Amino acid sequence: MCSYPEEGNKGKYFGIFWSIFNCGATLGSLIPLVIEWHNTESHVSIRTYIVFMVIMAIGSLLVLLLLPPTQVIRDDGTPVAVYKYSSWTTEGIEIAKLFADWRMLCLIPMFFTSNWFYTYQFSVVNGGGLFTTRTRALNGTLYWSSQILGSNLMGNLLDLKHVSRKIRAFLGLGVLMVAVMAIWGGGFAFQRTFNRTSIRALAEADKIDLANSKRYAGPVTLYALYGLFDAIWQTYCYWMLGALSNDTQKAARFAGFYKAIQNAGAASAGQVDAKKVSFMTELLLNWLFCFLGVVCAIPVAWSVQNTGRSVGDDLNPDKSFSLSKAAYGHGSVTKPAVGQTTTLDVEGKGETGDKPETTTTQILGWSETSEEQV
Repeated sequence: MCSYPEEGNKGKYFGIFWSIFNCGATLGSLIPLVIEWHNTESHVSIRTYIVFMVIMAIGSLLVLLLLPPTQVIRDDGTPVAVYKYSSWTTEGIEIAKLFADWRMLCLIPMFFTSNWFYTYQFSVVNGGGLFTTRTRALNGTLYWSSQILGSNLMGNLLDLKHVSRKIRAFLGLGVLMVAVMAIWGGGFAFQRTFNRTSIRALAEADKIDLANSKRYAGPVTLYALYGLFDAIWQTYCYWMLGALSNDTQKAARFAGFYKAIQNAGAASAGQVDAKKVSFMTELLLNWLFCFLGVVCAIPVAWSVQNTGRSVGDDLNPDKSFSLSKAAYGHGSVTKPAVGQTTTLDVEGKGETGDKPETTTTQILGWSETSEEQV
C-alpha cells in the first residue's frame, strides 16, 4: 500500500484496499443480522460461529492466488523494487532508529489513537447493552460499509491532481479536524443519554431496536459516522507513511512502527474499559486523543515533499532509470558491477514530470534484456 503504487495514486490504492478489507467486515455483520433476525436473546447462536469458521477457512486458501512481488508491474509499466532483506539484527537497529525520527515521534499520537477508539465504539456504544442483538448486527453492517465510502473519499482527496502534496497533507488534516469536532461532538451529546448504571437496569424490551425508527435514527447515524471517521483516519495515516518514502524497506519499517503503536493504543484502551471507568470519561479520552493526533501531525504535514524520494533510499520504486550509452560513470563505457555505488545521469518519471538529473545510487542489478536498463 505504501510502496507499490505510483506517487499520485497512493491514496486511491489504500482506498481500494480498505474497501476490500471492510467488505469482509460488512459480510461479518450481515451474517448475524440474517441468522439472528428473530433472536430475542442477548447473544448469537452457534450457527453464526460455524459460518464464520467456514468463511475463514476459504479465505486462508485464497492467499495462494497472490501474485509474487517479482511479477507486479505498475500501470506506468515500471516494476516494483524487490529487495533481499538484511539480517534481523540490522532490521532491529533500523527499527530502533525510528524512535529517534522526529516525524515518527510526532505521529505517535495519531497512530496510538487509530485503534484506541475501537474499544469505546464496539464495547460501549454498540456492545454495551443499549441495542438488541439484530440491531447491533445492523449497526455493524452500516459501520463497516461506511468505511468503504470514507476510505475512497479520503483517498481521492489525498490524490488530487495539480495540487502539491504538502497542500493535500494539510487538506487531509483539515478534514480530520472537522470530523473530530463534529462526530465526537455528536458522540458527546449521545453519551449524555446513558451510563453504566442505566445500561445495567435496561430490560431487553426497553433496548433500542431497528423497528423503532424514532429512537434508532439518531444513534445509527452516529454509529455509521464513527465508521466513516475510522476510515478517513486510517487512510490518512497510511498515505502519510507512503508520502515519507518510496523505499520498500523504509515503508515496511514505517508500517511496522505504525502497527506497533496502534496496537499499544488498542491494548491500553481495553485496560481503561476493564477498570470500569465511566462511559463519559472514555468518550472524552477518545475526543482528546483524536484532537492531539491531528495537532501533532501538523509538523509532519509541513515537511512533506512533492516526491517520496529521500536521502538514503536504496532505490526509488517510482523512478524509472533509463541509461544512455554514457550514463554510467559520467561518460565511462565501463559498466559498474552489481553492488557498486556510482553516479548516473538519469531521466526521472516522478510525480512532477520527467526531469533529467544526476543521482548517486547503488547498482542492484542489470536487466537481462538490455544493459541500458537498471
